[in-house]
Order: sequence, then C-alpha cells, then structure tokens
Amino acid sequence: MIKITISLLLLIFTGCFYSKPKNLWIYTSSSSFKSYQKNLLSGNYELAKIDLKRSIEKAKQGADFNTLAKIYLGKCALNNSLGINDNCNEYIQIQDLITSKNIKTYYHLINKNIKQIDTNHLPKVYKPLVDNLKKQNYLLANDIILNIDSPTSKLISIYILDNNVSKEVLKKSIEFFSYLGYKKATIHLMKLYKSKIKDEALKSKIDKKIKILSIKKES
Repeated sequence: MIKITISLLLLIFTGCFYSKPKNLWIYTSSSSFKSYQKNLLSGNYELAKIDLKRSIEKAKQGADFNTLAKIYLGKCALNNSLGINDNCNEYIQIQDLITSKNIKTYYHLINKNIKQIDTNHLPKVYKPLVDNLKKQNYLLANDIILNIDSPTSKLISIYILDNNVSKEVLKKSIEFFSYLGYKKATIHLMKLYKSKIKDEALKSKIDKKIKILSIKKES
C-alpha cells in the first residue's frame, strides 16, 4: 500500500514539473526576441530573421496585440539605432488596437518626440536620459549613457541623443560592444565616431578596421 502511494505521488510530482505550461507562447516569443536582438547586434542576419519570425508568430498565437506591438517597436528601435532606416510601419498598422500608455510612450521615444513623453510611462532605464534631454542637459545625458549596462538600451539611448552624443561616449561604447562580440553595433558606432573627428590619419585607421570587420565569412 505504501509503495502504491509513493508511486502515485511520484507521478503527480513529476507531472507538475514536466507538464507543458499553458502560456508557453509568451516564454517562446520573449526568448526568441532576445535571441533576435543578440544575433542582429552581432551581424548574424539570417539567424536574427528566423528568431524575429518565431517571436512574432508566437505573439500572434496568443492573440496578444500588446506583446506584438512591443516586438514591432523593439525591432524598429533596434534597426534605427543601428543605422537601418525603419519608420515603424508594422506598429503603425496596429496602433489603433493598442491602449497601453507605456507602449505609446515608447513609440514617442523612438521617434524622438521628447516633449510628448510622459516619463511615468517610460522604462526606468530611459527616464533619466529623457529628463535631461527635456532640460537640454546634454553633458549629463552623455554621462547617463556611459552607466547603462544593457547593450540594447545603451545603443538606443545613443540613437535618441543623436548629434549630441559625445566622442567619449562613442569611443567607450565601441569598446563595450566590441568586448561583447556585437560586430554590427561596433561597426555602426565606429562610423558615428569617425563622423565626429577631424584627424585624417585616425579616420583612415577606422575605415580600415570597418573594412576588415565587414568582410563576410567564407562558406
């Protein structure tokens, strides 16, 4: 009798751990999008494309338009921060279905509509940046970017700061992304850094680095 009871408990206990969660699509969509970000920053475009497609498909599976909107805006923000022109068309097509103030505020952030941003609805990482942009305190805004640990948030913040980003921030960010192995981000920041310097010898050196890094792997 004791053996039967133990066996039943083991079956129930095992079932609790190995049963498929009902909202698995949320986890899969989120993890796929994180993988997409890493692959895009690294320049692994084919893998990034697969990850993004999976993330979108899973969000649609759950019929969750807020999650879908976040994916579209995340894609838009990352593209623009890497110098890839993206006008957020995918988000615009569904924006009338979105009620979240946080999502709408993030859209304003991507479009650099600083005056329209209510920082109460921003992700915490961007609040100090936007507060200082509203005050046109670009020196402090640059310092804030240096202390951002998240690679995507750092890159997007540089994009938001635009022409007011300092050479020092770009130089240190190049080191940061290079250390992480994010080649696409590193190349883009090198181009931005080059546009801010006058030393022709240094410009030539940067061009050489970009050319070498841009060579595609042989199949």
